[in-house]
Order: sequence, then structure tokens, then C-alpha cells
Amino acid sequence: NTHCLATICEALEIKFSWTYFEQVADRIDPPAAPGEWSLNISAAMGAETYINLPGGRAIFDETKFREKGIELRFLQNQLTPYDQRITSPFIPALSIIDVLMFNSLSATRALIDDYEFLEAGLVT
Repeated sequence: NTHCLATICEALEIKFSWTYFEQVADRIDPPAAPGEWSLNISAAMGAETYINLPGGRAIFDETKFREKGIELRFLQNQLTPYDQRITSPFIPALSIIDVLMFNSLSATRALIDDYEFLEAGLVT
């Protein structure tokens, strides 16, 4: 998976670096509540920002992130339709492989760049 991600990111000129979980597992506190895996991993890795898709908003407590000095953000991709060369309506959010199959690299980069950050909002 890492090789596939690195190859796709290289083709799309996206900076990509990774750390294997087993390299940091001993530094990560166990989660006490839903949404804390990401918080604990982010804190152990020294992250300043954690970005998630909006579907998970309900499990994150922005106050806990803020207390650890981590900004919590939610990324909403616009899922702009493109020609999937099928007869049925456009099927959004399949995978980057689907996007790459039917678009040039420059068109794919444009589709990837079509997003906005949503307000995190406090979850209590």
C-alpha cells in the first residue's frame, strides 16, 4: 500500500512521507474514547494539524485536540463529476484509481485541488 501511495503521489507531484505504525506504537497512548486514536497518534508524531473527512465529525472533540496544541480540520472535497465512460450517472468518491483511469494527470490534480475546509465546531 505504501508503495502504491508513494507512486501515485509522485505522479501527481504531491509530497508524501510516511512512518510505519510499529515505529511509533510504543509512544501512543491508548484511546479512551472514539476519535482519540487520531488525537493520540497526532500528538505522538508531533503534528500541528489533523485533517479528517467530514463524515467523522461526530467522534472528534475539538477541545481535546486544542488542549494538545493540534488544530482539528475537516476537508470537504467537491467531487466534481468527470466522464467515467459508463452509461449510468456519475458515481462519486470511488477512488484515486478511478479518477486516474479517466483523467490526465493535470486534470486529476485539478480535481484533487477542488476542496474546502469546514469549520471544526466543538463536539461535546
